[in-house]
Amino acid sequence: MCRSARDFYAAGPRILGRLRHTITSKTISLLHLPPNKQKQREKAIRAFLECKAGWEKLKEPSTTECIIFSKDRALQLHALLSTFQEKVAPVVPVHVLYASSSPSHQKAYDGVIAAFDRGNIRFIRQQNEYSFKYDLLKILTSLTGDMLFFLVDDILFTEPVDLRDIVKFDPDEFVFSLRMGQNLSRCYVLQRPQALPEFADPPAHSSDKIVWQWEKGELDWGYPLSVDGHFFARREMTAMAVLLSFSAPNSFEDQLQIFKPFFINRRGIGYQKSRIVNIPCNRVQTERKNLSGNIHPDELLEQWQKGYQMDYKKFYGLVNESVHQEIALSLIPRKTSEAK
Repeated sequence: MCRSARDFYAAGPRILGRLRHTITSKTISLLHLPPNKQKQREKAIRAFLECKAGWEKLKEPSTTECIIFSKDRALQLHALLSTFQEKVAPVVPVHVLYASSSPSHQKAYDGVIAAFDRGNIRFIRQQNEYSFKYDLLKILTSLTGDMLFFLVDDILFTEPVDLRDIVKFDPDEFVFSLRMGQNLSRCYVLQRPQALPEFADPPAHSSDKIVWQWEKGELDWGYPLSVDGHFFARREMTAMAVLLSFSAPNSFEDQLQIFKPFFINRRGIGYQKSRIVNIPCNRVQTERKNLSGNIHPDELLEQWQKGYQMDYKKFYGLVNESVHQEIALSLIPRKTSEAK
């Protein structure tokens, strides 16, 4: 399917077309009948292995980029980007793929875009409700960093992060996680206690890190392919995304689990304390009936329109007990121009 990583990136959209997964219109989406799931899975794995066989080992990765997913959550995205700006170093390219379901939500996003009008942050509006995969692939095939990580818009950074310290870990051996930490004792999704894994000795000069085996971890500790702050080799993630069928962030993460056998034997590594927390105060997608709070996105939109923002600094230093945690959101007046 690809002769080299460069050929693979360049051919990404064409490969996607050959696999009949390009979403170009509502009609095509409605008429397309997906192949048998097992055959699709086997085909994706074979193609993935073929591509990996032609890659040279990634030597000393040094650069990373971030992709953020957002829908109808301008106020929450504003808080995430604010914490990213204040807690994460150095400055890296950030690509925000967002969707707005109404002119009012779009106007709110326009305010966020104005507030973060700087060179390293790029906002890409999803073309239509069926174009998520196509739009994501356009972003992925445009990246130049060695590594990448995803975030969703209801995440906040709670502690400082030095990305230079993270990208030095070989992605063929480790999956670095910003969300895992020794402070976690509960799985929010299943609403049950969650045991810590057995930790191994951290690598040299990484005494502030924890290391564990994903294959021996329970629940969140055994889930390496997360789009909530986990780091991957860019070429590996691009290859997987091209080969999968998905229509939104949730189905993207679900489909990534096809490749879990290639990641479960890698080691997990993270800080002793979580660096991010996901605050699921509402749900904007229809793919899954995820557990969440009951604050309607339009309620937060109304507060944004009144000139309020999240008091995100209240969460700095938070010791969360789970990677997702419902916490009351405090609002304060915005002091920037988009509050008008």
